[in-house]
Amino acid sequence: MRKGQEFEAQIMPPRAVTRRWVVGLYDCDSLRDPGFYLLSCCCPTVAWGCLYDSAFRNDCKGSCWLTLLMMTLLYKIVGIYRNQGALAKGGKHESEKEDKYLAVLLGVLSCTLLIVTIIIRCRIRRKYQIPGNCFQDSMCMFWCGCCSAIQAYQHMERSHENPRLCPIYERQATLTV
Repeated sequence: MRKGQEFEAQIMPPRAVTRRWVVGLYDCDSLRDPGFYLLSCCCPTVAWGCLYDSAFRNDCKGSCWLTLLMMTLLYKIVGIYRNQGALAKGGKHESEKEDKYLAVLLGVLSCTLLIVTIIIRCRIRRKYQIPGNCFQDSMCMFWCGCCSAIQAYQHMERSHENPRLCPIYERQATLTV
């Protein structure tokens, strides 16, 4: 090969790691991206939305993480409103009926966020043909959702899926001689 010589080459993408998780559930110390670690600890639902968008390259770019972000913000706003109302009234709401509605709304939002993230973990597990079932996924999500997000992120990264906070949909390869 000489300098300036042109040629064509077919670039073979690396194969994904299948049939097992590349790291354990609590192997957070091997994570190379501190930004994703902070995101998964502070707002795991947004981290799961980013993973879903990266893994499945949705047509509606960013729709999953934006939806989960909106649900999380609504959850936080309702919680803050409920706590502020209780503090303003000396620990009690004027209307117990209003308090019950807010509690039900918080419960529904919590369950919805948990179910959506379980579904995302199940789909990622199926994509990589990792043995398991939805019950195991739900237990992972219930007990440590941020560790589960980090596990999925590391698996996608080692499978060369290139997970990002804002997914990259076009991959380009360059060859420098």
